Formats: sequence, C-alpha cells, structure tokens
Amino acid sequence: MPNILIMKRLINLMEEFMKRILLILGMLYLFSGCEREHIMTYGNDAYIQFTGKMADSLEFSFTFYPNRDTIDYGLGVKLVGLPEDREREYKVVVVDDYTTAASGNYILPERCVLGKNEEQCELVVKLVKTPDLQTTPVRLTVRLEPTRDFMLGETSHIARIIWINDKISKPDWWNSVIVNSYLGTYSDEKYRLFIEITGVGYLNPEDAVDCRFNALLLKKHLNEKEANDETVYEKGGHTKMTVTVIGS
Repeated sequence: MPNILIMKRLINLMEEFMKRILLILGMLYLFSGCEREHIMTYGNDAYIQFTGKMADSLEFSFTFYPNRDTIDYGLGVKLVGLPEDREREYKVVVVDDYTTAASGNYILPERCVLGKNEEQCELVVKLVKTPDLQTTPVRLTVRLEPTRDFMLGETSHIARIIWINDKISKPDWWNSVIVNSYLGTYSDEKYRLFIEITGVGYLNPEDAVDCRFNALLLKKHLNEKEANDETVYEKGGHTKMTVTVIGS
C-alpha cells in the first residue's frame, strides 16, 4: 500500500509539472509577437521588465501565515536603460486567460512607479486569503504593458506567475523520528496548529534541540487547553490530539 501511495503522488507531481510547462509555453507563444531578447539601448531608450523569468514560477502558501488574511507579495522590476531624475510610471495587468485566481484573491497597486534615479523597484501585489484556497490552489499571472515612459523588455521577463494556496499536506521532514520522538502521528489539523503555535513550518529531524523545543511548545498548548476543558481533538472530534515528546 505505501508503494501505491508513493506512485500516485509521483504521478500527480508529474501531471502538475506538465501542466505548468504547457502553461509557460502557451504564454511564450502568446507574447511572441512582441519578442525582444538581448536588448540594446540607444540614447534615451527605456525598457521595463521583471527581474525574474516568467518560466520561474513563484509559490506562496498562506499555510505558513495562519494569522494573516492578506500578504504583501513583492515582485522585482528593473529598468533596462539609463535612470532619470524624475518618476516614471509603468503598468501591470492581470492576464485573465492564464489566471485562475478570483478577483478577490489579489489587489494590484493603483499606480506603479520607478522612482527618481532608480534602476530597480518592487511591485507589491496584495494576496488575499479565501476559504477555497485550502482545497484548490490558484494562479495569478501578471504582465507588464508599455507606457509613455517605458517600452517592454525581454519577452521572457515581461510576465510572472504566482501560485497561491492555503493547502496543507504532510511535509517530507515529518518522518519516523518526528513521529516517535516529538510530534506523533501526522494530521493536517496537527500541522496547522503546530505552525500557528510555533510560527515554524519546518523541522530538521537531526536537530534534536530545535525539534524538542518546538514540540514542547505544542505540548504546552495542548495541556493548557485540556486543563481549561477545551481539549483539542483531531478531525472528527473523537481522538484527542497528542504529541510524543517527553517532558515539559
């Protein structure tokens, strides 16, 4: 049975990988009409582009920010050309055909500006958590557009894809060492609570001090809840949530 589960997981990962490759190829084809690579600038020519490539997908999960409903997510933007002693505006839009995120999952800035004498800046996109992100990851695709101040830079750098989720799953580090000595059997509910209480989403099973410290934080929380007649249960409400770490 474990081998079957591993195979299913690998197949799912491969399918997701292929979907992303096809998405990027489709976008490159869409933008090929304005293709620019290895830009040479002349005089006052000014081009705008992202610092990262479109092919380098970005991942963001609200799982690791349990007490936040919104996050300011920064995308690097850079000038290809000479800086000027004035503010210059650039424009960014959502590529609807390559976006599955609802309009309620993001807020773009009303005005995008490259400051005086600056060569780089940050486009801040506000990501918004919604309940559906716990089950269905979405993608937000944004693209730069030309303005009176800027032409578009390299095709491979004029769009970015952000994959957004609040979906939790068993991490690779939650192995037999973690199960037997620190946190006990894995569950999504326990992992979410662990992140909320400790502010940590990753443990190194070989770092006994750190593992013990964070496991004890969760144990303390569970004990305090039980002492106040607010015992924490696993999903279904029948099994009390416990950890295996010894001590207090």
